[in-house]
Amino acid sequence: MDNKENFDLNGVFNEHYQYCVNWLMAHLKCQKQDAEDCFMDALVKLQMQVKNNTFKQINLRGWLVTVAKNIYLSTKTSKYKIIPIDVDKAEAYLSEQKGIYDASFNPLLKTEILNELKTDEKNRIAAYQKAYSNLGAACKKILDRLKEGVKLKNLTEELGYASYNSLKTTKARCLKNLKKHTLNLMNNKN
Repeated sequence: MDNKENFDLNGVFNEHYQYCVNWLMAHLKCQKQDAEDCFMDALVKLQMQVKNNTFKQINLRGWLVTVAKNIYLSTKTSKYKIIPIDVDKAEAYLSEQKGIYDASFNPLLKTEILNELKTDEKNRIAAYQKAYSNLGAACKKILDRLKEGVKLKNLTEELGYASYNSLKTTKARCLKNLKKHTLNLMNNKN
């Protein structure tokens, strides 16, 4: 496994996927989707370590299980939990709220999505929208430009930051505040 030329990601996936996902579900009592996501994240870490020639473990299966387990536990014990939002439903809801109509957006699909949108999802979207509107102009500018697909490195000069690291820190603070305020708003509705 030390040689990146001999690394076969598909082979690793096929050999260890079922065992790791089943182990995570059995020992952590997590949903299959969560176990699969954590396993895939562990594979990405493995691929990066192999690419950088830093992977030196002998027990690959044990390493994958440990990394996937730690990823799962970190998402469950994190101060700020992940807020799942269906993007299509959120866009349909927001366009309905603002009265925006996009000719390329199928009105029948829009109605179907809005009907499927649960109350708690609407509350999450509304909380996110309100939290976003309360962000400062600098945070909004960074997040808007990133949403447009502009890479963070390209924004350093455009937005007048002294260094890439200062912009990266500002972005992290913006996202942390956005998540914190969104969760606070959601918790206050309950």
